[in-house]
Amino acid sequence: MAELTIQVTRAVTFRNHFGDDICSTKPFYNFGAGNWYHPDFQNIDLPPERYAGNRPDIEYDAASLKPLPIEENSALVFYFSHVNEHLPDDINMHLFNEVYRCLKPGGTVRFVYPDFDTAWQAAQDEDIDFFMHWQPHKWRETQTGYTFLQHFVKSFASRALDDSPKDGNKKYSADDLTRLLAECGSVEEFATRITSGLCMKAQAASPGCHCNWWNHGKFERMLTKAGFSSVRKSAYLKSRLAPLRDIKFFDTKHPTMSGYTEAVK
Repeated sequence: MAELTIQVTRAVTFRNHFGDDICSTKPFYNFGAGNWYHPDFQNIDLPPERYAGNRPDIEYDAASLKPLPIEENSALVFYFSHVNEHLPDDINMHLFNEVYRCLKPGGTVRFVYPDFDTAWQAAQDEDIDFFMHWQPHKWRETQTGYTFLQHFVKSFASRALDDSPKDGNKKYSADDLTRLLAECGSVEEFATRITSGLCMKAQAASPGCHCNWWNHGKFERMLTKAGFSSVRKSAYLKSRLAPLRDIKFFDTKHPTMSGYTEAVK
């Protein structure tokens, strides 16, 4: 019997792919990177006094709706991992327009996000393990009595439930959510009704909270509006750009509950 040989493939690095000269200019950006580090990337994020632990190379508050401080047609890659759910649609639309402006033709943007469709399916399946995995450190003290619809809403609107702190957001009881879902023509309309009523002043004070929902279809619609002609559904470690498949740096957060979308300018 022939011996089975397993070959471990070395990750393709940005320097392998683009070359040292291009990488020395760091035309690669991680938006909302926190304390993440990659030697060839620039981090874009709030200053550390606004969000503890951040290490931005470029300090930027998306809520300002100012242009990104990056030249037009100069960037090769933007990477967003679990960022867009912290921002409302108008700010996200501004960012998509800015990313399109900054990317060179052929440049790539990759989004990793809590997948709305996966969470909705988990709620329908009454998959308690899915929601326990979502916030295990808070589970026993705050969420053991929730209905699955409450778990689902908590995944995209952190402070919309009636047991959350008073902060200007509209609050929903379990019965409120059941009635609202029955009124809506789709679960997407249900989620939009909830997120559109959230208080952005409260969100700015607690930027780590979720205030939006995302699936591939929503990304496709908004990215197309921003000008992208190629928007594709991706998967865990399945980027079309080889260096973005390096597991040491990318797609590391919550892969079992994440969705993946890529666009090319």
